[in-house]
Order: sequence, then C-alpha cells, then structure tokens
Amino acid sequence: DTLVSGAGMSSENNFIPSVFSSPVGTLNLTFSQKFLDYFQFFFKVKNLTNPEIQTVYRTPDGAEALHTSYTDGIDFSIGLRARIEF
Repeated sequence: DTLVSGAGMSSENNFIPSVFSSPVGTLNLTFSQKFLDYFQFFFKVKNLTNPEIQTVYRTPDGAEALHTSYTDGIDFSIGLRARIEF
C-alpha cells in the first residue's frame, strides 16, 4: 500500500483519515516482426487486464472505507519502424 495523503482535520474540526492506494497488477503485451531486412512491424497492448484502481480511507485502528475507484482503460498501439544504414 502507498500513502496518498496523511490524516488531518477539516475546517469544521472533523477528523479525516489517511488515504492509501491499493496495489495494482498490470499485464502488457508486445509483438514485433522484422521483414525485408530493414523494417519492423510492432503491436503493443498496455494494461491488458484493465484492473480496478482503488484508494481507501484507513483509520489508525485499521478500519477502511472506499475513497475512489476507477479503471485506466486499455492502450493499444501499432507501428512500423525502418532502419537505414549509411
């Protein structure tokens, strides 16, 4: 877990607990293929599993409550590289 913000007090003197981000696993995939000696085609996928990213409020006694929850989505990219030697 990573501390996002520490505990504090609001302007109305209410206690605001610390906020932690939960660990997230990701899966990336890359495929590339060379052809005609100088060219390379590639296809990449980032964040293939599209996990839910959560932050939680955590009190000193260990109680937790959800603060935020979202997903980043999946990123796709394709490309063509050329290598020319002089």
